[in-house]
Amino acid sequence: MLISIPANRNLRLNIKSLFHRHHTIAIGFLASGFARAVFVVSMFVTTGIATRFFTREEFGLWAILLSFIYLGFAFDLGFRSALTNRLAAMVADSAGHSNNIQRDFFLSIFYLQIVIGFIGVIFFVAFGNVIPWANLLKVQEPEIAGNINRLMNAVFFILFINVPLLASSSVFTAFQE
Repeated sequence: MLISIPANRNLRLNIKSLFHRHHTIAIGFLASGFARAVFVVSMFVTTGIATRFFTREEFGLWAILLSFIYLGFAFDLGFRSALTNRLAAMVADSAGHSNNIQRDFFLSIFYLQIVIGFIGVIFFVAFGNVIPWANLLKVQEPEIAGNINRLMNAVFFILFINVPLLASSSVFTAFQE
């Protein structure tokens, strides 16, 4: 005797939705992995080129400046991760639709980061030339030592201006399905 099980349309839709969600996650994982691989390869190539064209002291300074740039990602004080998590929860609660609470929440963090960035820029404009960068970084070449203060001010200016711009990635991450 054959038992017929009625086809449940909702079950099929849920399975299809689940497959689509996992497919989207897999595509995002692969795209993120590809972007990281391109970044690593480009850094290897850039480092190889820099070792050939820079003197030892210039290369060391370049590596230090690169380290400052990557440390600059920590200047958001964890707001980017918290913002991503909170916005994702708000999007889930609102069935994927944007609303004014989400916008206001994002803008409040964004404006706070603008203030943090502005304070950092003002600090380095005011005190950047007072800091003895040539002594701290042990720069011996006169040409580099003469330009190190302007260079460090430019690097920190870019770092602090970049702080609020990093918040935009939180919005893209939060609204993914």
